[in-house]
Amino acid sequence: MADMWVFDDMDRKLTIISSDAKGTCRFYEAPFREELNVGSSFSFVVDADHEDSQYIVEENQVVFEDRKGRKRLFVIKELEDTDDGANPGIRAICEPAIAELYDEFVTDIRPQEKTAQYVIDRVLEGTRWRGNVTAELGLNSTNFYRISAMEAINQILQIWGGELYDEVVFDEESDRIIDRIVHILPRRGKDTGKRAEIDKDIQEITRTVLSYPATAFYGYGASLETEGGGNTRYIDFSDVEWSVANGDHWNGSDRRRGHHKRENRQPVGRQDQRRDDQGNHD
Repeated sequence: MADMWVFDDMDRKLTIISSDAKGTCRFYEAPFREELNVGSSFSFVVDADHEDSQYIVEENQVVFEDRKGRKRLFVIKELEDTDDGANPGIRAICEPAIAELYDEFVTDIRPQEKTAQYVIDRVLEGTRWRGNVTAELGLNSTNFYRISAMEAINQILQIWGGELYDEVVFDEESDRIIDRIVHILPRRGKDTGKRAEIDKDIQEITRTVLSYPATAFYGYGASLETEGGGNTRYIDFSDVEWSVANGDHWNGSDRRRGHHKRENRQPVGRQDQRRDDQGNHD
């Protein structure tokens, strides 16, 4: 990747950084790793003494082309200052933008004898992403009940099959991201059951644990048995209410019935505020 576009969290282009163009903010040490149907990781370092390094901040986004020419979108999540005595730098540790689908919830979808395209369209309703299934995967059935959209996509891959990758469409004339696509292609290769062992098949294993604040929680309890031998739907937050006027206290705010989540607005940043304008938060 020679060039990388930098956007703010509202998809507005801020600058272009480059690994080889003179005069631009230089980036280097930019490993991009991707594992089939599991996920991807990306990080890079920029020269801290260039004026455009001001745009390398948390929650800004970067777009680059992978080896197949597909534009990939990542969100900056962590920053590290580096200095070898000669070249001060900023290391940006990124998360794939598709990970936002872990924060989008599917409450109850029960497709029966449907195509993967139909199902992914239902799963991605109300999100910024759309599905594109090019594999012939036939008809299948399943249930999605109170899981994240990303978990539902993984379930599609388990039941219908196929291979997943994500990309964005970037309009260079308007300098905007105009489309976010989840592709499901025909599966390449197969699972062989091979077990990799340290000192035999691999030289080193690194495990990284990250933690970011959650601003909303969906509470799901048990399903109760009925007299007829069946079960009720899961208990959730929708029947819970309180009022400050009645002496109830929870962050000094009221809660009405019918809301499925408990949300803490204090740490919510600009990205969630934008979503709120679209009605995705109650």
